Amino acid sequence: MNVAQTYDDLADHYHLIFENWEFSVERQAAALSSILHRDCGLTTTSTILDCACGIGTQSLGLAKLGFRVTGCDVSPRAVERARLEALRRNLNIQLSVANMLNLTCLANSNFDVAICMDNSLPHLESAEHLLQAAEQIRCGPEVKRVIAPKALDRFNRRIREIT
Repeated sequence: MNVAQTYDDLADHYHLIFENWEFSVERQAAALSSILHRDCGLTTTSTILDCACGIGTQSLGLAKLGFRVTGCDVSPRAVERARLEALRRNLNIQLSVANMLNLTCLANSNFDVAICMDNSLPHLESAEHLLQAAEQIRCGPEVKRVIAPKALDRFNRRIREIT
């Protein structure tokens, strides 16, 4: 079974890994917002790419705080669940099915920062895949600019630290 199928099978019940998912959505958004303000100098109207959004645990909370969020995930059912959760909360989140190894569906999109939370990176099968995902998130071959220069500089420093 591949990663997309695994998360498709979990999509309807993924929230159950949290003691209280609604509280976790809000708590994680508050923590991430604090980091984004303090360390990245972002405002709540900044644009965020959640490149492994799953059912929306981080995207929903950040959008509720006013961030402009675009989410994508390899699992079609998780993306559909995130779409339903956003609709239920009257939140405007752009969502699409995409593998972080190929983000061409985001061509010509601009983001102030990209996040990739929870357990998504361990699903990449090699260091080469990690670097490929980093390249796609940073500025893929068909993407004119995904991440703003200020965030890109921080991203590049972090990639150098881990490679």
